This record gives sequence, structure tokens and C-alpha cells, in this order.
Amino acid sequence: MSAHTVNSFDKALTLLHRLTSSRLQSRYNRHLRRAWDARMRTPFLASQAAGKFPHIEERYLALAGALIQREKELETVLDRMAQEEVVRASDCVYTLYASTGTWVYSSQGFGALTYAANAAQMQADKLRYYDIPTHIQKISRDRDQWGIEHADFNIWAQADSRTCEVIRRKNSLPLREWVKLCWKRGVNPRVYQPFLPAGYEESVGLDYFGNDGSPAQPAPIAACHQ
Repeated sequence: MSAHTVNSFDKALTLLHRLTSSRLQSRYNRHLRRAWDARMRTPFLASQAAGKFPHIEERYLALAGALIQREKELETVLDRMAQEEVVRASDCVYTLYASTGTWVYSSQGFGALTYAANAAQMQADKLRYYDIPTHIQKISRDRDQWGIEHADFNIWAQADSRTCEVIRRKNSLPLREWVKLCWKRGVNPRVYQPFLPAGYEESVGLDYFGNDGSPAQPAPIAACHQ
């Protein structure tokens, strides 16, 4: 990979990190407070200041819109460039790659722990695909009033932060392989991807235990007799 491509990725990533809405919000608050102090006799309250200085609000709404648009453009550029980046394993210390927990899958009731654990495994699958050593850390929490076990999962990668950023942005595993792994681990892929078409497994030759089979053949069309 050329130095130009690597430097371009780093440059775009640096620009994205600089574009933080919190900075713009801080500037807006300072500007609003100065305008308030110049006109009002009471202590500044952000809730009361809302709507009293439309020229300031209009200006910062426009700036916020431009900021959001620029962030989207940079995200698209980084996602595209990440596909061309070569991932190399190293002996560096482990970096936090991703986190998840049962709170994400609370709608699954007693199955929340299983779905959270599998979500962590799926993150690790992507790291393993690029030959990056990984470790999943489970942090157990108290059971709730219904006896449901709760836990957080941290996915660690033996890679630096830049490599982790590149892998996060690379394309996911092929859909068929991902669905197969879900069923092998006893979880329904539609919990993660609700729009996965019904009958997808049959169409690609998978059963509901993650085993390979033959793709389903379309039903023959009956002949029409006159």
C-alpha cells in the first residue's frame, strides 16, 4: 500500500476527530451567554435564552448542518479507503475494539445474555478473519428482579488503535457465512438483522442449525391443459 494512501486515511481520520459537535455547542453557548449578559438583567439560563436571539441560533444551525454534512463525507471517504488498507498483525498491546452487553438485547428476556455473547463473538470473528488475536472479556452484573443475568462484554484486539479503526470500517463477513455462524451458536440472525428475508436460509442452502445443504429449488410450474 502506498504511503500516499496511508497518509490520506490518517489525514481524513484526524479531520473527522477534529469535527466535534461538542466544540460547536460550546461556542454557541458562549456566544449566547454574551448576548444575554449584554441585554438581560437576570442570571443566564439556557432554557430561557432559547428563541430570544434568533440571529445567533440561525447562524449556528447553519454551521451545525455544514458540520454534519462534512462528517458524513469523511465517514464515506474513510470507509472507502479502509477497503484498500492492508491489515498486518503485530505484537503490540491489546486495544479495546468494541463493547456490547445485555442491555442492548433486553427485549430478548432470558436470551439477552446469549445474544450479547454472540454479538461479542461476531466482533471477534471479524478480527480473526484478518488474523488479529482477540480476547473477549465478560463483566458479570447482578441479576434483575426477574432473575435475568446481565453482563457487559469487551472485545480486545492485539492491534493498535489505527488498525482497529481500519478493521471496523472494512466490509463485514459475507452474509451467508454470518447467518451460518449465528445458527451454529443457537441465535436467530433476525434479532440482529430484522430485514433478513424469510426463507433466506433455504435459498442459500443452510438449515437452522448452521449446517450446509443444497439450495432450495423453485417449485415447478404446473402445465396448463386446454
